Amino acid sequence: MVQTSPIFTTICTLGDLEQRFKLSPTDNDLFFQEWQQDLPKLTAEEKEKLDEIQRRFLRHRKRSPLTEGAINQLLIGPLLALAGLYDEPFYFTTESSVKVEVEDKDEILRGRIDTLIIAQQLWVLLIESKSTIAFSVLQ
Repeated sequence: MVQTSPIFTTICTLGDLEQRFKLSPTDNDLFFQEWQQDLPKLTAEEKEKLDEIQRRFLRHRKRSPLTEGAINQLLIGPLLALAGLYDEPFYFTTESSVKVEVEDKDEILRGRIDTLIIAQQLWVLLIESKSTIAFSVLQ
């Protein structure tokens, strides 16, 4: 019998995600190397904007836990705008339903994607986070 569960009750931490889907973090520079080739250098203005986004996030996070709306306003929106992902040829949608079928188990996980940006075969996917732990932008 197939069991259907909400994602947010089944996968609560990065550890849960790593364990359930046999994922592991990597710092290998060759991982997804095609995403790193022929990238333009960040301009001084872009670096300044990233620093500003990080400062704002850290300042507000220090005061209290951040809600989803605050994270969207402080991080997600500014980063997507800076990356040009609100403009052509990209399309933006929110609260898209998602169903993940777990192959090794008779299980279906259901949830919503907070932000989905699509351009032909490129998808930028932002998964909901209910609590904030860290901030990292590679430059």
